[in-house]
Amino acid sequence: MATTVTRYSAFDVAAMDLTMGAPAAAGAGGARMAYLATQPTIQFTRDMLAPFGMDDGTGKYASSKHSVKLSAADPALVAWVEAVDARLLDAVVADPAKFFPKPPSEGVIRAVFKPTAKDDSDKHPPTIKFNLPRDAKTGDYTVPVVGADNTPVDPAGALAKFARVTPVAKLAGLWFAAGNFGVLWRPEYMRVLPPVPVGAPVGLWRPEYMRVLPPVPVGAPKVDFSKFQIADADDEPDDTDAALRSTTELLDGNTGLPYFADA
Repeated sequence: MATTVTRYSAFDVAAMDLTMGAPAAAGAGGARMAYLATQPTIQFTRDMLAPFGMDDGTGKYASSKHSVKLSAADPALVAWVEAVDARLLDAVVADPAKFFPKPPSEGVIRAVFKPTAKDDSDKHPPTIKFNLPRDAKTGDYTVPVVGADNTPVDPAGALAKFARVTPVAKLAGLWFAAGNFGVLWRPEYMRVLPPVPVGAPVGLWRPEYMRVLPPVPVGAPKVDFSKFQIADADDEPDDTDAALRSTTELLDGNTGLPYFADA
């Protein structure tokens, strides 16, 4: 049976099925997992940067687990991930006896929850960490990783610093370990493109023209953005409600160069 993959922006967080079993032991180390009865498979933002490359467990914090952190530079993705976190966290708060041998207070539960999108630095976007499981006997990676032509590539070589990664992951449930817990994302596969060469053009925007207005005087009324809307290159309105939409949403359903136009 084929797996249905849903782009994150098309997944209704409010309608997600929160039916979940009690946490059960998962391997060595005392970790426990609580699995969702319905586990949707989600495509995250395309071409997320891997600012640190793959962590093979040989760095400062030695580990047998391999992983990769991807930069969540899209604010819409961060907001969506935070909404998923909130739904699952609220499910634990609503029934703590199901998830903890000795149910703590709501304040403690919320304090020990680890968000999916983590702020590693005030100077950079938050990152989302994906573990890269391996076969216990062979050491081979069990997550399919493909290149630009959809042919398999070696994760150790492909997931270089600043590689561009499009991850598809299953929302599996919750993990509990070392007194903390968080949302369990299990990667199904990844498409990896090499880093953009130094000096190569970067970005989706090509300047066609610019309109420059003088600075707004101190105390002047704020701009009413309801008077603006997104338009295509042919200057026809994309939307009849004249609402500003995110660049990501516009580009997804639009092959032309987007720009702001007066209503």
